[in-house]
Amino acid sequence: MSTDFKLMMGFHLCMMVLFIVGGAVGVAAELSIAAAALAIVIVISAWRKRTAGWRWPGVSIKDIAWALVTVVLMCLFAFAATPLASPSSPVLLPWYLAIAGIGVFNTATALRLATLSEAEFLTQCGESGPAPKSEQPHEERWRGIVRHTYSVVFLVVWLVGVASFYFFGVGMRDGAPSPTPSHTEPLTNHGHTVYVSVAEKDLIDLLQTSMFVGIPVILVAGAVLHFVLKIPVFGFGATKK
Repeated sequence: MSTDFKLMMGFHLCMMVLFIVGGAVGVAAELSIAAAALAIVIVISAWRKRTAGWRWPGVSIKDIAWALVTVVLMCLFAFAATPLASPSSPVLLPWYLAIAGIGVFNTATALRLATLSEAEFLTQCGESGPAPKSEQPHEERWRGIVRHTYSVVFLVVWLVGVASFYFFGVGMRDGAPSPTPSHTEPLTNHGHTVYVSVAEKDLIDLLQTSMFVGIPVILVAGAVLHFVLKIPVFGFGATKK
């Protein structure tokens, strides 16, 4: 792991500690702690880059587009939780801050301001590392098709999961406390039950079923592709044949 990746994990751990502590410290203190942790991360990252002679390799239009997609996806993920979990709550704010930290790191990685691996970082510093893209062997066409198809399916499953959380939260928030002529279907969360319309319940059931089936299927399929067929769908470790 690169120093940047370790720093991101450290920030995430700090936010998880705040999440466990709950509302004991309050929103203002949580924001102050998060700001201090972020400042430490930035200082250490900048110091590491300066001492190693790091040079920004620049970005392509594809990199910028992926950074924008990353921002949108992370915002959607956070927004999906708002019907059930308000970010203004001191109990839940650390969870949103942790998501923000992951989003910032992934965006920085897309813009090549941070790296996942130390080998890639050293390459950007001018030390020996992976061969330039122009010198790397061309990926077989079928492998490229499989890899891109998997990425699309993974994104679809992820969006279904996000939609499932959102509509479930909306149902719990806006559902009737007791059955009515238009709200007859029960929806339960941690022992609390409300009633929603048949159409709402059908949509929530469809999304939840798709998520519960899709997530294990996509993970198992990814493991087979990545570790057995050596198609690098996870972006690390596998080698092309």
